[in-house]
Amino acid sequence: MIVSFVEAGFNGPNNAFRLRHAYISLLGLTVGQTWSTFMDLQAGPPTIDGEGPNNQIASRHPLIRYTYYYKDKLQVAAAAEFSEILMGEYKEYERFKGVYNQPQRIPDFAAHIKFSGKFGHVQLGGIFRVMNYGDSTQSKKSVFMPGGGVSLSGTFNLWKNAMLYYQLDGGRGIASYIQDLSIFNLDLLPAFRQSQKMNTVWMYGGYLGLQQYWTKKLHSNIVYGITKLETPSGNGSVFEKNAPWYYKYGQYLAINTL
Repeated sequence: MIVSFVEAGFNGPNNAFRLRHAYISLLGLTVGQTWSTFMDLQAGPPTIDGEGPNNQIASRHPLIRYTYYYKDKLQVAAAAEFSEILMGEYKEYERFKGVYNQPQRIPDFAAHIKFSGKFGHVQLGGIFRVMNYGDSTQSKKSVFMPGGGVSLSGTFNLWKNAMLYYQLDGGRGIASYIQDLSIFNLDLLPAFRQSQKMNTVWMYGGYLGLQQYWTKKLHSNIVYGITKLETPSGNGSVFEKNAPWYYKYGQYLAINTL
């Protein structure tokens, strides 16, 4: 069976038209733009807030993915994904005048394994990135920097009509995949060591949500999440002058009744 799907809307910057999903699937192979393989869409808590928890892995971009299904219990997927490298420019500092953004040269490699049952489901995911940036002071002009992360997420059926949602994740250089961090240029930041120009930093967090159905038409949910970015300290004038502009730590709380 061939499955094709297209979704778009006027929710881009200044209400501009934006393509959200456009892909074709056949025999487990998916080609096009859709949610990342690193993401666990099923573990997303049902919040009214369209952004969702601050630490939720939520990213969509062009990819090539293969998914293997074993009955209804086991799912294994692997993909090459073409995301965007989020890096700022610091040309006001002599050390970073030659540094500039480049298009991604090497795709991200993401995978997950998911097990489902009467209890709910659990998913273990991972991603490996090789990010690149330009440096006009280098002979080859392209500098490559590795990064990656892991995640554990899922759902768990508690008492009658109650479900738990959860996710834990961490890594270096994965800001473009994390909800709160994806709006900043945090994949690569100025390096602490003088021998380097840019580097990745640790980022981690998670969320926990609970949903309870009181009747067939009435339910409530509560979600709490945290996100932490380990911005280096004592890195000379770059961080001392710009620290207020960097995301350091965030908390998220949502309580809804529908």
